[in-house]
Amino acid sequence: MDLAILSTLNAERAARRATILVTDVESGAQRLVKAADLAADPLAEALEKQLRMGKSALVEADGKSFFLTVQAPPPRVIVSGAVHISQAMAPMAKLLDLLGVPAEKRDFAALGEGGRLTSGTALPAPSGIFPRHVESEGGEAA
Repeated sequence: MDLAILSTLNAERAARRATILVTDVESGAQRLVKAADLAADPLAEALEKQLRMGKSALVEADGKSFFLTVQAPPPRVIVSGAVHISQAMAPMAKLLDLLGVPAEKRDFAALGEGGRLTSGTALPAPSGIFPRHVESEGGEAA
């Protein structure tokens, strides 16, 4: 990666602004597209789609393949109100991530019949976050 592209990418990330690194698969040429410049880019439609999803992807355009590396800041949930409301909403926000609900479907417009989760939605397998504590027969930690 070119040092100028890396410097710009790091500056945009530090400012919490989204960018997409566009890599021509055949030639390896790279360019960085800032979120503010998406509309003027030749790949605008694909860039906007991937940025909305927050996912990198391989796309085809004009007979060429491009890999779009999405660099977007993680969404923030801002909850105002009493503590009991905040405590209830924090796990719900994490659940939306686990269920793969895209950011654009997390608003009031997505409520109702069309926005409901389907029955049987698969969740990722649980994983431990703390090391397991095992005591030996003598009562000391192993």
